Amino acid sequence: VDDVTGPVISITGDNPLTVEAGEPFVDPGATATDNVDPVVDVIATGFDDPSLPDDYDVTYTATDTFGKTSISVRTVSVKDTTPPDLVPIPDITISASPSGDAIVTFDAKSDDNAATAVQITCVPPSGSIFNVGVTTVTCTATDGSGNSSTTTFDVTVEDTTPPAVILLGANPLVVEAGSVFTDPGATATDNVGIVGGISVTGSVDTLVPGIYTLIYTATDAAGNSGSASRTVNVVDTTAPAVSLLGDDPIEIEAGTGFVDPGATATDIVDGAIDVTVSGAVNTMVPGTYTLTYTAVDAEGNSASVTRQVAVSDTLPPVVTVPDSPLFEVIQGPAGSIVNFDSLVSAIDPYLIDPSPTLVCVPASGSVFEAGETTVTCTGTDASGNSASESFVVSVGYDGYGIIPTRTSTKAGNSNPLTWAWRDATGQNVDTSDQMQELRIIECDNPANVVLDEAGDPGSSGFRFKSDYEWEYNWQSDDKFGNPLEKGVYCASVTTELTKESQSLESPPIRLR
Repeated sequence: VDDVTGPVISITGDNPLTVEAGEPFVDPGATATDNVDPVVDVIATGFDDPSLPDDYDVTYTATDTFGKTSISVRTVSVKDTTPPDLVPIPDITISASPSGDAIVTFDAKSDDNAATAVQITCVPPSGSIFNVGVTTVTCTATDGSGNSSTTTFDVTVEDTTPPAVILLGANPLVVEAGSVFTDPGATATDNVGIVGGISVTGSVDTLVPGIYTLIYTATDAAGNSGSASRTVNVVDTTAPAVSLLGDDPIEIEAGTGFVDPGATATDIVDGAIDVTVSGAVNTMVPGTYTLTYTAVDAEGNSASVTRQVAVSDTLPPVVTVPDSPLFEVIQGPAGSIVNFDSLVSAIDPYLIDPSPTLVCVPASGSVFEAGETTVTCTGTDASGNSASESFVVSVGYDGYGIIPTRTSTKAGNSNPLTWAWRDATGQNVDTSDQMQELRIIECDNPANVVLDEAGDPGSSGFRFKSDYEWEYNWQSDDKFGNPLEKGVYCASVTTELTKESQSLESPPIRLR
């Protein structure tokens, strides 16, 4: 009996058999029966990797004891219906760059059940520029079978950069004390944006020198604050203002008192401050004096002003001369030597010049002719001030007075009057060439001139005798020849040389 019949193979499960790619493949297998052999082994060959989607054949072979072989094929269809498994990407938080954004990179990965290539696409992609804020990134993974899955994560770009505060103007800033301080301020830039303006803390008191700090602060929308500080140095380099009181220049008379009107000073920081004065005025010495007024403030700044005080000697000396006339009895034919040094003087009012010069013309000690000569004395001080005074020197004859023949007589009676003129030796002088002027008045009423006669030896009533005496025959009448009333009368006589200042007088003559 020959066994020519091979085994009969029976496939277990579906044929074709669909399996998911990537899933472990469990072959349902197959069994074989043989008409002779009670048990026949089945060997499966041809497929054991379900990673790639495709149709694969699994061949089952069974051989009996007599070497008869049977083959049966199962079709295994590897299908990919599972989307890729994206690896979750955690949320990303990053600080913005100074420009206000950030370049963010990330790595998106996925696992897939199949061995086919998986394409991952992220929106926005890695390496993109992300603005400040929260941006959701969506990543999609698609395998070769078109299966896709999506995952998302957030990229947060935070503004952690504070604003940059930029000072305007100088820093440090030097300000003069007392001036009006104008803050130059500051500006600010930020990578994102600034909320509100720039705040300033600190203050500057320009009336108090010192160093002050101003802090400028800017805050951006994210709450980041940036600041900058400025140093303000208040310095007092301004000198006080010194103001003179009173006039400048001042002119005063030499020798008088001088009261300095002084000066005041104010400082923009210290207010009113003391003033010191240097220099002095000597009112006894004419000239121009300088007084310097100086004020120094608390910072050591000083200022000075000057005043000119002109001490002028404008008053001339006081010239003193004797009363006029200064009578001198004639000494000789040429006249008289008259000395009056002790009678004249020149004194400076305030003794600025203790010895002013005094010049008299004619000078003391000169020979003065008979008659009246005016002497002018001029005093001049060291400053050139001068003053003059004049007096009259009368050079004439002395006399023994008028001698009436009778000191009491009746009106209308003859009463000869006798007189003579003498020189310095007491001798009668020949004055025959000198006109004589006789005047008779009421003794108690000098303004009533009852007789006024002038004549020489040839005139009526006048006679010049050999002893150089004069005689006038008065008839006790008035100038009209009328007898005078009862009363007391006085006679006086002058010559051309003596005039009224050198008259000869009679005793009272009573008419009864």
